[in-house]
Amino acid sequence: MDEEGLTRLMKELLPLLQNISEEGEVKSEDEIAGRVEAIKRELGAWFIDGYQIYQAS
Repeated sequence: MDEEGLTRLMKELLPLLQNISEEGEVKSEDEIAGRVEAIKRELGAWFIDGYQIYQAS
């Protein structure tokens, strides 16, 4: 995935992740962990395990 694709993906993911708790969409910790793992797989080599993803201001 190139930088443009990664940027586009992150722009789509951030609102979804921010709204998860507000909408009550996720009902369990396992479901959250599953979604995080799916994001890690999608990011592939761009994801560095142990580093948090920050939203720029």
